[in-house]
Amino acid sequence: MKLTGEEARAVVWDETDDWEPVSSKEIINTSRWSLGVGRVFKHIPTNKFYMFYWSEGATEQQEESPFEYENFYSPQEVVEKEVVVKKWVGVI
Repeated sequence: MKLTGEEARAVVWDETDDWEPVSSKEIINTSRWSLGVGRVFKHIPTNKFYMFYWSEGATEQQEESPFEYENFYSPQEVVEKEVVVKKWVGVI
């Protein structure tokens, strides 16, 4: 699926009836001035799920809109899958 930057912004800003968010926004990476974020949305007409990745300003002083520098955006189709993670924790 290919969207214009304007269409993709409408999705992440919840300004369309064809899409609904199904996860919280997660910070994927950071730079000095920007945050790379991701969020899963459901495309209601097709009943498919897509991950949207975009960049936004890291502070209120950084004015950067999602997909501001992209004319076209292709969200990645995703499926929900259980994943087991091992983690090192302190001994109590």
